Amino acid sequence: MMTYSDCRFSFGIDYQSLYTLIENQIKQLSPSGRSMAVPLELIQTFKPIVYLPKEGKQRRLVDILYESDNKYAILWFHWPFDDYTNKSDYEPVVLVYRDNLLHRIGIRPHQRYLSYRSWKTEGSRPIVVFHTAWHAPMIQGTNWGTLVGLYSTVERSNRLDNYTLKKGRPPEWYNKNGAKKGIYSFANEISS
Repeated sequence: MMTYSDCRFSFGIDYQSLYTLIENQIKQLSPSGRSMAVPLELIQTFKPIVYLPKEGKQRRLVDILYESDNKYAILWFHWPFDDYTNKSDYEPVVLVYRDNLLHRIGIRPHQRYLSYRSWKTEGSRPIVVFHTAWHAPMIQGTNWGTLVGLYSTVERSNRLDNYTLKKGRPPEWYNKNGAKKGIYSFANEISS
């Protein structure tokens, strides 16, 4: 009977090293398993500058999760409460990349999806404004201009431009969050 060490020496292949190499490549696959995920460095370069509603300490943003596929990243802005329902709130912002540039932005305000090909930036970073206690996202520099301007004032919001991204995804329910289709289907559509 041939053993592992016999195979390694007989064929000149170190199967344990080959297995480790394959395992490391699999770990770098996107959530869909299709291909390499967007690098964190690229996500950091184009992560939005955000304006958050001024809320009491117990209602402030908890963290920002991220996950990436081969063409897009989803940033999940997480609050402890959505409006006054006392349920957690995860608001997705989809960043679509082409040729190492930000190509498109997708958002889901109040169970409907919107995508944009142009927006206002500071440097390379787009500006996203979350308004009211429902934390609905809006993109600055779009047809929401006046409303976005109002909600991004110092009196109504706090600017957040230096924040840490934490790898992860919210509970599965937030994939749709009451919408007809899921965020991953939407992200795949706008990244095609």
